[in-house]
Amino acid sequence: MSTKALIDVFLSFAADEQAQQLALWSHAATIDARGTYIPGVEGVADPVRLRRFNELQHRIAGRLLAATEGRKIDDGDFAAMVAEAARDLAAPALRGALEKSIELGSGSRSSRRAS
Repeated sequence: MSTKALIDVFLSFAADEQAQQLALWSHAATIDARGTYIPGVEGVADPVRLRRFNELQHRIAGRLLAATEGRKIDDGDFAAMVAEAARDLAAPALRGALEKSIELGSGSRSSRRAS
């Protein structure tokens, strides 16, 4: 996954499109965070990793709230931070969601240019 491609497509989205992508990323992060649990019990096998997912979720949720209020995110550093977190946390669902965003953004930019 190219962080530059993610930044480029994310910044090209309108606020409502960014909100949709942030919701996708948020959902994916929760799937990956479940990997910190001890199966079959209420325990947590990796509390440090779970806390990092919680901090990531907090940041995504804050940006999601802003986007739902119509405030477009024009900060490429945010998308880069999410991509870095997906790598550092070994988060396959989140990486997949980011790749889906790149595919969607690349396709929508191509169709915008053709118009």
